[in-house]
Amino acid sequence: MFYQILQHVRREKRRQRWAKPNILNAQISWAIYTVAACLSCLILIGFVLAPVVVIAWIVFSIIAAVKAANGNYDYVAPFTIKFLK
Repeated sequence: MFYQILQHVRREKRRQRWAKPNILNAQISWAIYTVAACLSCLILIGFVLAPVVVIAWIVFSIIAAVKAANGNYDYVAPFTIKFLK
């Protein structure tokens, strides 16, 4: 019984190890998009773009959290730039 639990924990850690760079890539990407949208406020398009980017960031983060809670670590948020492998 203990061996089976240990094997399960090891498998989960391997999956989570794969998900960590994926999550970090998504957060870095969306932070860049938010900064770009805020800087575009200087030409007045950012006032529309910035709230859209922030809302999308929140929605995609919630979707990723729900999928991770259900054990699906393969989810990649849309518009994510791969910085880390």
